[in-house]
Amino acid sequence: MNVILILLSIALVVLCLFVGLIVLMQRASSNAGMGSALGGGMAESALGGEAANTLNRLTIRCVVAFFILSLGLYMGYLYMANQQGDLSKGPSLSGVAEATLESAAAPAAETAAEQAPAEAPPAAEQAPQTVPVVLPETPAPSAK
Repeated sequence: MNVILILLSIALVVLCLFVGLIVLMQRASSNAGMGSALGGGMAESALGGEAANTLNRLTIRCVVAFFILSLGLYMGYLYMANQQGDLSKGPSLSGVAEATLESAAAPAAETAAEQAPAEAPPAAEQAPQTVPVVLPETPAPSAK
């Protein structure tokens, strides 16, 4: 299965390059964009008078093949990961969030206990403290 996925990945890269080449061969629009800068009209001299229709059909077929190949590769890599057990062993998002909250709360509680005076009232009786937010000064936009 690994060899098939590698070959399909190589085919996807080749298909991407081919689609880019086909798009650059098409006649540029009236805006004369990137296609005309890189020889956009050369397809008619190489493929004949019906080059525009041929290139349009070829572009559509290649892009559809690109999406099918991409979806197939995605499904193949999911299958490989599921067979190896990578999906079932990985941490869930809720587990990561809980671990992060626990690790952040533990040092904060230790430092608060070290800094608090011995005769401090319980936390429920204290007023909540606010921290001032300082924003950097930005220059005013100049009117032009």
